[in-house]
Amino acid sequence: MTKVQLTDAADVSYQGLRGTETVAVPKAKENMAEQDDTAVIYERSNTEAAVLSSAKAAAGASMSNKQVQSSLSALGFYNGPINGDLSTSLSKKAVKNFQRVYGLSANGSMNSSTLNRLKEINTMYNKVATSKELTALASSSKLNLDSSEKKNLARVWTFLRAGMGFTKNQAAGICGNLYEESHFATDNAWNGKYPGDHNADYSFKVSDGIAYGLEQWMDESVKKTLKKTADEMGLSVSDINAQLATIWKEVESTRVKDWKAVLAKSSYNDVSDIFLDKIERPRDKPYAKRRSSSKKIYDALKNF
Repeated sequence: MTKVQLTDAADVSYQGLRGTETVAVPKAKENMAEQDDTAVIYERSNTEAAVLSSAKAAAGASMSNKQVQSSLSALGFYNGPINGDLSTSLSKKAVKNFQRVYGLSANGSMNSSTLNRLKEINTMYNKVATSKELTALASSSKLNLDSSEKKNLARVWTFLRAGMGFTKNQAAGICGNLYEESHFATDNAWNGKYPGDHNADYSFKVSDGIAYGLEQWMDESVKKTLKKTADEMGLSVSDINAQLATIWKEVESTRVKDWKAVLAKSSYNDVSDIFLDKIERPRDKPYAKRRSSSKKIYDALKNF
């Protein structure tokens, strides 16, 4: 795989965490996909490509098993005790699902590729999640996000930037639409009878015509992808990482043409417009409102 520098990558330094109880990394030769230290390349035009290299993770730095669990927990993958035992079913499931979402071979093994990727992703997430810029953006005077929606925005931004290798303009244009669709509430259901951002009373069905989740998946075919992905991961359809994995799957296999159109654009305004046209496809097209939200997000998170 050719390595390409991300065109507008933020100046982020990724540092590893040290601990006395370290992850056991297999010495056996890993498969070729795991040997490559780059993320997937996405063509943005005939002459450009966007990629974020996992080599930004600190080479050779150790990470304790408890730090691995804490990192997976912060990213929403792990909900068990922080006891340093990576052999439990909860720990293995968390590692495997992290690998699914972040483009690694999903075998549940904490190998060197997974460890470096986890350090990189968790470092960027922490920078975004704890930033004063995100706090200001989530305030009532800007996006008016509750604590779970604020955390989801940080996870989505990290996924798009460090996971998918999208530029900050592309991430902002996409996030502006996701905000208008769901307020970053993964349990948001809409067809006129479910008020508010969070709708725990909604019973998910693929064929009911009710929009759901970050992207407000509504058509039966796209809701089937969400349901199948969540089932494969052993997660609820409302889980943030089941929904991020669904987006990954759309880009990679189920909606390639539509996403390629989105990723061919470079400004957040153009990305916002084409995402509305190709991915969301509502009857009414509030381009200006989506652009406005994309700009707010870009202005706040452009340094990440």
